[in-house]
Amino acid sequence: MPQETKNIQTIDMETLMATSFSPCKFIVEGLLPCGLNLWCGQSKIGKSWLMLWLCICVANGEPLWKFPTNRCDVLYLTLEDPLRRVKKRSSMLTDSAPSNLRIAVAADRIGAGLEKQLADELHEHPKTKLIVIDTLQRVRGTSGSKMSYEADYADMTALKRIADEHGICIVLVHHLRKVKDSNDSFNDISGSTGLMGAADTSFVMRKKKRAEKEAVLYITGRDVKDRELELTFSGCHWLLTNCLEDVELREKHQPPILTAVIDYIKKVGHFRGSATELLGVLGETVMNPSVLTRTLSDYAYERLEPEGIAYATGRTSSGRWLELCYVPHDESDGHDGNDGYLDSTAHEKMPSSSS
Repeated sequence: MPQETKNIQTIDMETLMATSFSPCKFIVEGLLPCGLNLWCGQSKIGKSWLMLWLCICVANGEPLWKFPTNRCDVLYLTLEDPLRRVKKRSSMLTDSAPSNLRIAVAADRIGAGLEKQLADELHEHPKTKLIVIDTLQRVRGTSGSKMSYEADYADMTALKRIADEHGICIVLVHHLRKVKDSNDSFNDISGSTGLMGAADTSFVMRKKKRAEKEAVLYITGRDVKDRELELTFSGCHWLLTNCLEDVELREKHQPPILTAVIDYIKKVGHFRGSATELLGVLGETVMNPSVLTRTLSDYAYERLEPEGIAYATGRTSSGRWLELCYVPHDESDGHDGNDGYLDSTAHEKMPSSSS
């Protein structure tokens, strides 16, 4: 007998745009929103110290670094440490022992009782808005050993459903791969992309060297600004030493070739030619010309224009040309975005560089 199907529930765009939704709620303002959060770090980096301190701050309503917290009941599942160790750490972290912070050192696995355990806890303690599970590996379903996308996503979705239905924040502590990805710290998360794909917010905490006391906490998510927090471990606390956000982050990670291009164009005033020719005068022998063209296009308005550099590009039968012209802002009055200084229609053949 065929299974009965349900109609897809839809909403028209006009109704959607006229509907008001309550803003995203945060446990730690601007940092830790309600929903499912994946907090990853190297083994033995000090994640558990930070998680315990997070729980204490939220239970007491005290700021976490410079970020205010919204006081609530907290459930901390510290599944890799005995109560003896938790007590010792707690006494080192605070003189205040909040009664609204509940601790457990054992729990069932996802799909084998954990969901009911959490639901029962939330029913018995309805003021609980933060649950920290340290670590994810201790509660993963038996299929989690396969490390497949489907298994990872299924485990995460089961916990995300609880977070969304109850309007709470669940933090899953997890490990990083031993081999570092030099391009993107979030690629270092152990397991498949199903873990990060199902999470609302992801955190990656990493040291450059294990012996160092400094670490960087990388943050990205659907309801938070991308941030990088520079931390230092002092005594038993992770201290915030610097916070980079949005524009600062983008500037930090801008390709170094941009600085070389800006300095060169400010020096010579004008360049016309191919990307290959520009790389040649810059002494750059590694970068692919197409990468340079794409980089200049991506940063034309954000990076070049504020420096007074107008940029244009086009293609002729001879190939693609680039043109950059330096016009200091006090000389470009009356021109919109320096548009008057470059005439892309004037190039009938591949131009050569000039200064």
